[in-house]
Amino acid sequence: MRHVLSRLSGFSVAVLVPAAVGFAVIPILIRVAGSSEWSAIAVGQSAGTIAGIVVALGWGFNGPTIVAMAPADGRVAIAVNSLIARAIAAPVIIGLACAVAAVLQRDHVWVSTMSCLGVSILGLGMTWLFIGAQDVRSLLLYDALPRAASSVAGIAALLHTRDALAFVLCQLVGAVVSVVLSAHACTRGMDAVRDDWSAREAMRQSRKQAFAGVTVLTASTYLSMPTLIVAALAPGSVFVYAIADRLTRFTFLAIAPIYQWMQGWVPSHPVTTETLRRIRLVLQWSAVLAVVLATLTIVAGPTAARLLGDEAGLLTWTLTVPLGISVAMSALSRCSGMVCLLALGRDRTVAVSAVLGACCGVPLLLVLVPWAGAVGAAVAVLISETVVTAFQAVRLHQVVRTVREQVHAC
Repeated sequence: MRHVLSRLSGFSVAVLVPAAVGFAVIPILIRVAGSSEWSAIAVGQSAGTIAGIVVALGWGFNGPTIVAMAPADGRVAIAVNSLIARAIAAPVIIGLACAVAAVLQRDHVWVSTMSCLGVSILGLGMTWLFIGAQDVRSLLLYDALPRAASSVAGIAALLHTRDALAFVLCQLVGAVVSVVLSAHACTRGMDAVRDDWSAREAMRQSRKQAFAGVTVLTASTYLSMPTLIVAALAPGSVFVYAIADRLTRFTFLAIAPIYQWMQGWVPSHPVTTETLRRIRLVLQWSAVLAVVLATLTIVAGPTAARLLGDEAGLLTWTLTVPLGISVAMSALSRCSGMVCLLALGRDRTVAVSAVLGACCGVPLLLVLVPWAGAVGAAVAVLISETVVTAFQAVRLHQVVRTVREQVHAC
């Protein structure tokens, strides 16, 4: 138990420190730079989030599970091959995302573009490998600290210049430092496994990431796309939706370390009765966490929004209720999909669920956002997350029953 708590506390610090710093700078940004420039940062970050997930080629999704089941001497080759493939894909994808951010925020082109670049470049990071290897120390040193420090430096630069561009440039530097340090840490000893990595092997490995890539791309579409669609179709609602989006993300981040630990704790090769027992336990824990998250979002959301800078009280229960329920659904699906189904080797099932969610979410966004603005976006996200969670729950029940019969037969 002490070992588990130590890992959980380490993951909590690694995730929550940069998240808390990022959350704390929002009211300063709004009050110093203004709501329009902060909205430009939010739009750029949304575009960058999608680009970063695409650049990651699915490693952020199933990478921890693969690393957790790989021998220690095989992780270096995994890291090098992933870096080669992602470096090839990154320029075009990041360039397109920056162009989208610039078009959607023409009044603050450089702020939005640099914000997008700073987030999208994190797709080249190695946090997934640290999570799978349960390497809390590296996660702290090479990811959490550089990003938190860059936000603090950004606020100092903002207060000095009164310009949001100074803030996003500092964050960009922090992202570059984080990526370089993490890549160096993961590829030490690469000469010893030279026969296991090459451009050809990197491409072959990337093809195996097809289902994971589809999953994260479609999932990011209906989670990060709402801010972009609101910016394009209901620009007057960008500020309040961006505030609501940040609140729900931070609420979910509060328990992200638990899921990171689960991704390294549940998988085993081969699957045993102990694996199935752990799946049952994490599902029960996740259900409790989902209820807590939904309650916090609905009850405390308006007050937290006012602290961030929503002085007009635009965030009301009409937004917090659908967003709170969608956060709960997201927590449940992260457990059933990223933790349980991946541990049972059902990458394809998770990919199908994400596609279903995107097929529901994107059309709903296009219909509901022009009609109801930020509330329409929140309802669209809720329906998408509910579809994903329901599909995964049904499939997981079927898969667990089949696997249990196979394990008992052996």
